[in-house]
Amino acid sequence: MPPYDARSHLSSLVGQTLPTAGRSRPNRILEITDGEVLVATGKAPGGEVVPFPEVQAAGERLMREGELRIHPEAVGYRSAFIGAVLQTLPGVTVEERPLWLRYREPRFLLSGWAQRTWREYAEDGMQGGPLRHAASGEFRTRGLSASDVVYVVGQEDGQLILFGRLRVAAVLGQAEAERRLGRRVYEAPDHAVAESPFTPIRFDRVVPERTAREIETVDRAHLAFTSEGEYRLDPQALRSDRWLSPESAKLLEELLAGEVVEPEEVHAVEASVSGRRGRGSERLTPQARKAVELRAMAVTERWLKVEGFDVVDTSATRPYDFEATRQGERVFVEVKGTTGAGEQVTLTAGEVEHARSHPEESVLAVVADIELDARDASDPRAIGGELRVHRPWHPADEDLRALAYSYLVPEHEE
Repeated sequence: MPPYDARSHLSSLVGQTLPTAGRSRPNRILEITDGEVLVATGKAPGGEVVPFPEVQAAGERLMREGELRIHPEAVGYRSAFIGAVLQTLPGVTVEERPLWLRYREPRFLLSGWAQRTWREYAEDGMQGGPLRHAASGEFRTRGLSASDVVYVVGQEDGQLILFGRLRVAAVLGQAEAERRLGRRVYEAPDHAVAESPFTPIRFDRVVPERTAREIETVDRAHLAFTSEGEYRLDPQALRSDRWLSPESAKLLEELLAGEVVEPEEVHAVEASVSGRRGRGSERLTPQARKAVELRAMAVTERWLKVEGFDVVDTSATRPYDFEATRQGERVFVEVKGTTGAGEQVTLTAGEVEHARSHPEESVLAVVADIELDARDASDPRAIGGELRVHRPWHPADEDLRALAYSYLVPEHEE
């Protein structure tokens, strides 16, 4: 890892909201000057000045000693901000009560998505969403672990595309990953789940040819090209995952240019999307939500088969749950389950966009009044449910309502 450079690090964070470690109070870097950084907080929205040397000294100490207590006695008066900055470094983990940052020099893995896979993701409206997860058959055999960094790439017409970067929170199996994320995921042996801050997925982030040719693995190998005179990767260049040199990781970071999906926005949207409420407005546990979801899927699938459709479960990879075909007819079925009356359901942007682009083929299946037996909280059971089918389905603007905003809460001191 290169020596810590506070100026470069802070410059990459300008405009981002950084929650303080442990207390989640927001800090936003407004401006970098010669020797200071201007930071907005809930208490001082116009900005307060923090000298570079305080951040530089704390960063150097963290890297040198491998740990740093985030407390005014250890790092100075602006310890909360300094902790918020340093926890964005690759290889840093947070321990609370008391608040410590731990540092392990990170490793950098280049992992490729097959062209067919990423094109499906692009068609499904994943552009701009947070890169929270990646799947592979090699993560665990390569030794990928928490605090490592994965750069997810692909190629289009021979050019290297950088879809995004994730900092690994955990490497899990299929069932564990689905429990952690609260949804179905692409089937693979290994799943890397990200920690914030998340980079946005982009399918148009082309890596310049010079940079692509400079990318080097830890054993000094380079990506394979079809020729020296043309920017065209070998079709097999991204077939296997590879550990990158720190210098190559830095080249890719420069292309990301501080792009992030704000954690507050991610949490707010996910809470509104996945947080169905039962009767009495009591929020369901993740296990209960899963049981309700699976029950709705089962009821809908049974109906489709009775109607003579051949059914494929596409919920892990598409913005709809089933693709059903019958004698040349094809429909895309979005399934929503609820323990309530089903008068309103929550849709993602991808689900809305896909339904609008396929208005005659889209179907909304709402399974309402599902009964939930949650006496065993670790294994709740869902039964019953009334199926209501809307076909054709075209979500209209007047029927849609925004559920989440990101709001900067003023800091309050007792």
